[in-house]
Amino acid sequence: MTIKKSYLLVIAFMLCLACAVSPFFIQKNNAYATKEEKYYCDDSYSGLGAPVDIESNFTYDNYDLTLEYIQRMMPDYESVNQANACAPTAGTIVVAYYDVDFPNLIPDYEPGSLYNGVYYWGPMSMTILSVKEDLYDRMKTNVYGAGTTINLFKSGLESYVEDSGYNIAYNRAYNLTQARSYFENNIPVVLFLNSYTYYTFAGFSVGSTQANLVGKQSSASHVCVAYGYAEYQFYTNGSLSRTEKFLIVSFGNETSGYLSVNSMSSIDEMWAVTVSN
Repeated sequence: MTIKKSYLLVIAFMLCLACAVSPFFIQKNNAYATKEEKYYCDDSYSGLGAPVDIESNFTYDNYDLTLEYIQRMMPDYESVNQANACAPTAGTIVVAYYDVDFPNLIPDYEPGSLYNGVYYWGPMSMTILSVKEDLYDRMKTNVYGAGTTINLFKSGLESYVEDSGYNIAYNRAYNLTQARSYFENNIPVVLFLNSYTYYTFAGFSVGSTQANLVGKQSSASHVCVAYGYAEYQFYTNGSLSRTEKFLIVSFGNETSGYLSVNSMSSIDEMWAVTVSN
């Protein structure tokens, strides 16, 4: 069969056009990193979106508190030695949490200890740091862009868990109600943030008639792990005067605390992570 030269030119032109309008992508571990995907990159570590100090003081007559959280809570690890590493740090927190029940995730290592029915998490260690560095590589952090995309986070963590001999499942939570249902079942939820208002436990004080909240606010993207929910309803003169909603998180800077979710606009996506045999 003879193909005319003009036909070949048309085919070549159409292929070039398709390449021009199609997004550039790279496949790794069944995940795609495209130009359009957002990279979560700890901008504040580079001086962009640097967090500013915030403080809120207010009074009331009394309050009601709704408090739900995973009883074992989460370890407080931090992003060290590597730039833009909030995603692998969050992955390390998830790995350590599940290692208590699935010990081959971190072989020959106990991330904490049980005492009088309470699990106490140990500090960042060289073993935990090596897990984070492994996830940093598997998530291709800073390889295709500054930081890590959601897809690369998921594929990197999946690779680590499956290589350890276990299964992993991701379920997206589209609202706080769904996130709270996962906490009730002791399942952590990874948050992908475009900004944040965050108060450490140490900076969060709610007394009988006065509150003092000291924290940080930033326009930087960030990844952290949620394991609970808190809602305060403050009353003055018998009427509801103020409501404050928070996700309880391990923030990835060696602290846990309260992430304000009065507005959900700061959260791009929430993914519940389950590890099983």
